[in-house]
Amino acid sequence: MARHVARQLWLAAFAAGTVLLVSSLGLRSLLSRRHPPAQTCRGLELPNLRALPNADEPPVLFRASAGVHLKLDGAVADASSPRRLALTVHRIRADAPGHLPLELAFRLEPFRPALVHVHESDDGLTAIFLGASCEGCPAPLADPDVAPRPPFDGSSLRLAAEHLRHGDWPQAARALQRVPPAERGSPRFHLLAATLHAQASRHAAARAELDALARTDRELAGLLSTFDALAQAEAKRRADVVTQRWNRTTERVGHLTERFAALAPSEVQAATDRLASLSRAFAEAAQKHDVVEQEEALAAAEQALARLVNELRASRPFDCPFQRDVVAAAVP
Repeated sequence: MARHVARQLWLAAFAAGTVLLVSSLGLRSLLSRRHPPAQTCRGLELPNLRALPNADEPPVLFRASAGVHLKLDGAVADASSPRRLALTVHRIRADAPGHLPLELAFRLEPFRPALVHVHESDDGLTAIFLGASCEGCPAPLADPDVAPRPPFDGSSLRLAAEHLRHGDWPQAARALQRVPPAERGSPRFHLLAATLHAQASRHAAARAELDALARTDRELAGLLSTFDALAQAEAKRRADVVTQRWNRTTERVGHLTERFAALAPSEVQAATDRLASLSRAFAEAAQKHDVVEQEEALAAAEQALARLVNELRASRPFDCPFQRDVVAAAVP
């Protein structure tokens, strides 16, 4: 009798476990259908869909005083001509006899030329990043205040230079406030003020100080003229690049719609409607020569392209050949 009862209990437990297992598998299958995995095929990560991905890289001018050894990212910096650099953090190191080395970092912005100017003087080595952001420098909450404020101190210029070598422009501003009035029109003051404003990302103020210096420095005047020419060329190139990127992005959407319209009609139709709306916005911005609005429309089109690729792939989450065809069509 006991053996019969035990057998009945075991059969009941087995049946319950079987029902639970089937229910679990059914639930997993249902969830898989409702939320298919975004990617189940190895080696098919979503590629970078941005056309001309490196076209944003701006030109950078490097200049250093005679006797200064300048390195960029560990290699000797070529000051013979502008060079394009990636939109990431870059580090410089400057060495000169009789001075402590200078090490600072900067970050570039798309299509914005930069001037890295390292100057050697009795105050030591200073570096100006015109058009670039000082990486690691304090973020400005307000415009730097270098207006004269007594008591004045004749050693304030040297103290300000020391703070600027470490990227500490707030302390340098306090030091420049103590510079005696008779020294505030000197080249030393304009140079340090330009360095300070550049570290605080106040490039217009930095440029004004450099222009004051350039009145008596022909080499600097020529350097700033070259910098201005680069800025004009980059503004035109920016408008050309956004148009080229738009054309390539719409072509990629076209490849996908032609190839997969019959297989995923709803996804393709949604992307087509979205792109038609964005095309009107892009055309209107182009007529106004508003490159910022053009770039906004482009960014939205790139998002629509990425969404279409993901939706097409998710429609067949376990069909790797199909997913490869989608990716190939998206990046021809």
